Amino acid sequence: MLNLFADLVAGEIDIIAGVLVDVSPIYAFSDPTVRYGYETYRWFVPCPNQIARVQRVTKIFSASAWIMMGFVLMLCSIVIWCQMSKQNSRKLRKDTFSQYFLTVWAILLGVSAPNIPNFIQERIFFMMFVIYSFAISTVFQAFFTTFLIEPGYEVKFQNIEHLVKSNISYGETTSAKVASSFFDYQEYKKFKHTITCPNYTYCAEKVLSSKTATLLYDNFATYIGWKKGLGDGNKMLCFLDEIIVSVGLTVGISKGSPLLHMFNNYLTRCIEGGIMEVYWSRLKHEVNLQVNDTHDGNTEFFVFSMIHLSPVFILLILGYSFSATVLIGEIITKCCKTSNRQNLER
Repeated sequence: MLNLFADLVAGEIDIIAGVLVDVSPIYAFSDPTVRYGYETYRWFVPCPNQIARVQRVTKIFSASAWIMMGFVLMLCSIVIWCQMSKQNSRKLRKDTFSQYFLTVWAILLGVSAPNIPNFIQERIFFMMFVIYSFAISTVFQAFFTTFLIEPGYEVKFQNIEHLVKSNISYGETTSAKVASSFFDYQEYKKFKHTITCPNYTYCAEKVLSSKTATLLYDNFATYIGWKKGLGDGNKMLCFLDEIIVSVGLTVGISKGSPLLHMFNNYLTRCIEGGIMEVYWSRLKHEVNLQVNDTHDGNTEFFVFSMIHLSPVFILLILGYSFSATVLIGEIITKCCKTSNRQNLER
């Protein structure tokens, strides 16, 4: 841009058009025309990705909630085992702790218990745990179905501090660096990683394809999104709420040129007649027709496969592993007791 102004001052060119903002330094090199449009300059950032359905299902409950459920499971097993141990004198058989644990585990999974307590205190406690298990199961099933249909999105970037902490790169162009010096905006220096972009198009495509953020005009970013087949979806083109600057767009005419009045006249007629809006609409339509739209986007339906049930199978494997460990422990304990008894008899 500075080279163009140098050519304009030297008289090699008469007109500068494009993304030329109407700010005071422009008046030192040219006579700007009336504003034919307005542009917002702000951070163009990666959009939050959709959370994987399996990952979302595993996070239905927080880690503390899962730990508390395990604690309740063990506590209920111990309480029922202790209560039933007091009634051993009135029972013909003696149950092990693992049997009560498996009974409580079955209730939590919604499976019928093999037997129920015979005494009033144990029945009351048993009923309370059944209600607790029913509530947990209902909440899990409701969220499980919801997250399979719409698992949600990651947290959206809120401000420049959030961008810096996320350790993403900053896409820098020479024009953006010069413009930031005009606006006295130096926040981009907080980034640890910087990528030098040859032009705005390269930077915009890097934002859409990788973890990169850049300073860009809204309309230009939207145009690049159209070329990529992303359309106007807000989930595909994301900006920070903070507006760096909102400026008018103009055309630079060499100092003292008689073309200034003519350009102002024609630009005013185009704006009042809505020709600018028509041009922008046609440009969008042509780009949408030319683009090879391979973007899947969010579909209403998805293929339900075994991977979506992986949390259930993981939980089942953990249950079997724990049961096998308890069984092995009981066998070892039984063998040790038998061996000690035989040694005492000898």
